[in-house]
Amino acid sequence: MQSWDALICPSNAIKGAVETVLEGWRYYLADRLGVDRAQALRPSLQLPVIPLGVDTTRFDKITTPEKRGNQRRALGLGSDATAILYVGRLNYLAKANPLPLLIAVEDVARRRNPAPVHLLFNGYFNDDDNERAFAEAIVAICKFAQVRIVRHGDQDFPDGLWAAADVFCSPVDNIQESFGLSPIEAMAAGLPCVVSDWDGYRDTVRNQVDGFLIPTLAPPPGSGVQLAYDHFAGRAHYGDYLSAASQSSVVDTEALSRALFTLSANPDLRRDMGASARRRARETFEWSRIIRDYVALWTELGERRARDAEIGAMGHDTSFHPSHPDPFAMFAGFPTAQIELAGRLELAGLGWDEAMRRIRLKISYIYPHTLIALEDLPLLIGQLESVRSTSIVDLAGMLKMDDTAKLVRTAGWLVKLGICRYRAPE
Repeated sequence: MQSWDALICPSNAIKGAVETVLEGWRYYLADRLGVDRAQALRPSLQLPVIPLGVDTTRFDKITTPEKRGNQRRALGLGSDATAILYVGRLNYLAKANPLPLLIAVEDVARRRNPAPVHLLFNGYFNDDDNERAFAEAIVAICKFAQVRIVRHGDQDFPDGLWAAADVFCSPVDNIQESFGLSPIEAMAAGLPCVVSDWDGYRDTVRNQVDGFLIPTLAPPPGSGVQLAYDHFAGRAHYGDYLSAASQSSVVDTEALSRALFTLSANPDLRRDMGASARRRARETFEWSRIIRDYVALWTELGERRARDAEIGAMGHDTSFHPSHPDPFAMFAGFPTAQIELAGRLELAGLGWDEAMRRIRLKISYIYPHTLIALEDLPLLIGQLESVRSTSIVDLAGMLKMDDTAKLVRTAGWLVKLGICRYRAPE
């Protein structure tokens, strides 16, 4: 790369992912070409972080008090109702699994009863399978919460549901997400944001200022080598690769429920956080400000091009390995923390019948190949019942499992479903 070359990253998490890929390629080529690894690390590519932007003026126009009143009447939302809004693709494989959101909102609705709590999905389905999976999960989980799906392009809601909402929530858990435009749109709409502490989301929403960042977990580097190989070998397509990683990535459902309950019960806090979010959107993410950062960057690169000598062309290789990395290594910077073998696993108190209902959901049991066999699950649950709480490494010994990576992925999956709890080592 030349000194005037740069690859713009929309978030610090993506910068970390790109650095991981580059490091893998450099080391791989160094080994193949027989050159010193330190030499292979030079020159390095510039990776400036410039976020995406939002048109705040447009959001001012579509979130007026009049628009809010009209939308809430059309949706049947009374003055005492709390409306929690999710916006984006409705795809549990390649965007965000709705399970944590459904569980958390149902918990809030049960605790707030008889005050109504509504969950609004505003987006689009990629296919009928996703639509059926969402419908199945909603029916299975939501008894107190009232859930409604409004598709993008609905003529009754041409501006979306931004005006009607009280809280925006997006607990994304997928490695395909790089920045996340919907949170800054929500901030521009003046909504407090409850989002997962994941990828670019953590660059936008300030915890306890503009809303809440919800902790996340993912297996450690080394746990996804099999996923990467399956993808390379053609045994799994890209959707499998994404969904398998998401399947073992965890959004803290209890923390999510606490945040949503706090905001649903406190209109003043919603107003203050929403106002802070709107100011941040104007001051940081308005497109006119973002464009100035681009202008500054290409001006600097133009000066370098005129001043610096050209570096000789680098060698190329067609090897597949660095291009199919372990997702839990490449995206290690996405979650708040990682599941550790010394971390402790315990049952969350969910009854066996309810646990099986959740497992049977299409959005829950997605890519079995990366988990322990379903017929072995009763043995794992039985061990946890007998010891109440144990480290994952000790659990592997009890189960006589040599594949600890598979057990870690399974642990993440069980925590995601609310069947188990994970405690980080002290």
